[in-house]
Amino acid sequence: MTKTTPANTVATWAERGAALSPPTGLQFWGMPVVVQRTGLHRATIYKLMKNDAGFPRARRLGCKRVAWVAAEVETWMASRQQAA
Repeated sequence: MTKTTPANTVATWAERGAALSPPTGLQFWGMPVVVQRTGLHRATIYKLMKNDAGFPRARRLGCKRVAWVAAEVETWMASRQQAA
């Protein structure tokens, strides 16, 4: 009986990362980046998600991880500048 090593039975981390990477040009921002880029507080962002149909919704990336599509947040910020 031969012993198999993880290297030949399981994809390497680089291969997994390539398989799970988003399409080209799609970038996700976590809460700290959204707070920094918008200048809003965390609670305000969640209130806007709940009440304002125009603010982008967070996407679930894992069990305990959410993020926003960067282009959606940037579009929302541009629309707010035009409204002002």
